[in-house]
Amino acid sequence: MRRVIQGVVFLFFLVPSSAVSQAPSQSEEPVEATICELSDHPRQFDSVLIQVRGYVTGGFEDFTLHDTPSPFSSPCKARIWLEPGGDGKGPRNYAVVDTARLYNPVAEWKMQSRVDSVRLVKDQPYSEMMEKLRAFRSTQPDGNACEGLWLCNLYQVQVTIVGRFFRAQNQGWINGQYFDGGFGHLGCCHLLVIQQITDVDAKRTAVPDEAQTFTCSRERWIPTVDERAALDKAKECSARWDCKWINYLEAIAAHWGDHIDVPSGPIPLGFHTWMSADLTLTYTVLTEPSQEKKRKQLLAPAFYIERMKCKPAVP
Repeated sequence: MRRVIQGVVFLFFLVPSSAVSQAPSQSEEPVEATICELSDHPRQFDSVLIQVRGYVTGGFEDFTLHDTPSPFSSPCKARIWLEPGGDGKGPRNYAVVDTARLYNPVAEWKMQSRVDSVRLVKDQPYSEMMEKLRAFRSTQPDGNACEGLWLCNLYQVQVTIVGRFFRAQNQGWINGQYFDGGFGHLGCCHLLVIQQITDVDAKRTAVPDEAQTFTCSRERWIPTVDERAALDKAKECSARWDCKWINYLEAIAAHWGDHIDVPSGPIPLGFHTWMSADLTLTYTVLTEPSQEKKRKQLLAPAFYIERMKCKPAVP
């Protein structure tokens, strides 16, 4: 059975009660850890009840914990998928977004057992966290829908979580953020099953209120060969992907005389687009097939960059 709630795909499975472990006593004291410690030493914390503080994001195929407000700027390569614990009443519906395990009953039973090994305390802080994660502006300033990647979230949510940690079983390509046998979307992550949210700090983002309307204008820049070479060179700053991306976008912004704070914007989509935190400035890098294709000439596709600037509409 499939259900889509606010852009998140939920895949539901019911598991026989014999496959579900009993929840342990909640008198067990959690071990304090940081997100980077969990990421750097996952074996040390595997199956351990831990207490950790971090930033939570939720959206299309995402319910993850990070050590910084902007996940891509994290000093550690933490990828921790969150899952609410069970209710102590046996099998329940739960969310899994992992195509590698979709129709594998053994893996799903194991996941159910892990979820039900922790009993969720569904109290006011947990409800507040979920309420803030679901608060978002429905449209971007240009009228397009706000879908995925937390573009329009009204709150930045930081929480303290008590839960049980499970490491990704095979940590191949850890710096490239690939896990074989991981949890969450496409097996992306380690897993933290939530027992209780003990503290919530929700700060209002720069995303405009729903009632605010805008007028937007677009400009197109077609870089010369030399200008495009300079843009490519901007990505040579170091092996760090975020450094390359920041330099690349700052070079694009400089063409229009814009001064931007790259990490404050939403999560990047490769080197293709960036939007400011208040949604009013967007750069989009585009390519399209050459019109000379009909002549069977092997020409490079057209390359251009579009800048969209939005201003509050005058009543």
